Amino acid sequence: MAEINLTQQEADKLIGMDKFLTDTTNITLPIAGEKLTLGCFSLNKREEFVLDCFRGTIKLSKVTHQMRARKVVPLVRLDIDAAPHQNPDGTEVGNTYLHIYSADYADKYAVAVPNTFTNLADIAQTLIDFMKYCNIKNTPQINGGLF
Repeated sequence: MAEINLTQQEADKLIGMDKFLTDTTNITLPIAGEKLTLGCFSLNKREEFVLDCFRGTIKLSKVTHQMRARKVVPLVRLDIDAAPHQNPDGTEVGNTYLHIYSADYADKYAVAVPNTFTNLADIAQTLIDFMKYCNIKNTPQINGGLF
């Protein structure tokens, strides 16, 4: 089984690493309650990553994009229109936030979404922005971006 605990240096290296989707054909976004899972790899192909996209069932504006390393380690997760989040240190963020792996809290700590995400109401655009944030270099055409 893959090591779940990463040092901060390992996590930062994995997050910053250039990544490439294994399949660059057009992506069709999941419908309500479904999940899209895409494989990724590093340039030297020594590291494997998984990109997940999940849509809520009742609240269609609820979306989660997640980048995992080594199949099980959540590195970055964007939650849109989710329940408000309370961090381990007691601070709270609203209902849209970004989790970034930290050695102290794993994926339990969330921050405000950076302004590099251009349109959080557009699921296709948020997936494109999330791929850029996670350094995915071969972004395909994305279909089905309407809520």
